[in-house]
Amino acid sequence: MLTTVSVKISDIYVPSERRKEIDSVKANEFAEQLINGEELKPIKLRKGKGRYVLVSGVNRLNAYDAIGEQLINGEELKPIKLRKGKGRYVLVSGVNRLNAYDAIGESLVEAFIVRARQF
Repeated sequence: MLTTVSVKISDIYVPSERRKEIDSVKANEFAEQLINGEELKPIKLRKGKGRYVLVSGVNRLNAYDAIGEQLINGEELKPIKLRKGKGRYVLVSGVNRLNAYDAIGESLVEAFIVRARQF
């Protein structure tokens, strides 16, 4: 399950891959929707080194920033858990989170590598 968090816009790091996706027309349309009182779906974030990193929603983030908002609601994607298998990694937990990353076209995911249980 995704956790909803309220984050200061200035505390969100936007990777260069996300910055390439900026569409000023879309951001302006989203800003108009916000001004008219409509709600937008939350952006997707993950924890980085002492900050949140934008995974999805760069145009929504720009829209909130454009209308002077300082806080934005986002859904925090938690890391998945993997263990080393024979020549590949095996998913231990986090299939829903992995599907969430896949659904937004994210090719890199944050993961914890765990040791296999010794029996």
